[in-house]
Amino acid sequence: MTKPLAIVAVGGNALIRDDQHNSIPDQYDAVVESARHIADMIEAGWDLVLTHGNGPQVGFILRRSELAADEVRPVPLDYAVGDTQGAIGYMFQKALSNALRRRGIHRQVVTVVTQTRVSPNDPAFLNPGKPIGAFLDEATARQRQQSLGWTLMEDAGRGWRRTVASPQPLEIMEREVIATLLAQGCGNCVRRRRHSRSGR
Repeated sequence: MTKPLAIVAVGGNALIRDDQHNSIPDQYDAVVESARHIADMIEAGWDLVLTHGNGPQVGFILRRSELAADEVRPVPLDYAVGDTQGAIGYMFQKALSNALRRRGIHRQVVTVVTQTRVSPNDPAFLNPGKPIGAFLDEATARQRQQSLGWTLMEDAGRGWRRTVASPQPLEIMEREVIATLLAQGCGNCVRRRRHSRSGR
């Protein structure tokens, strides 16, 4: 009998409780809590694909890059996205593997860094609307807009954030790899939701 398959989505903001708890260890604590509930699903007989956001985490990498710009070359956006895919995937892979092992469940948990094909003519490139990074007060945000050329938005009454393009995904490039892993019994494959790659 085929096991039911679930896709579980965890937002990047869900890993950050507040401004005082946004370090890597703090984020890992949030991942451990999520992994406990995901392990419940696996113990109940589900296979799953876990997908996650990374807006704040990408913003942190880009901000570190800006602060270190006098000493090292800046990190391009797509590399920051790949970096966070690997890092967050690693956290879930470690936490979920540990949670399953404590329950006596022997299952492989695999992280897949994905790329998504998008159209180079997507209108999102002309109107960046995806918020990333930390929440800022308006004065700080406007100063960075002037000095760094950021586009900005006010995000749900919580502060101002940098925005980047988020084009409509057309195809997950590693879709067949994920399907193969599932077919081979790797029912717990971790990947990020979206990473932009031009359709050119």
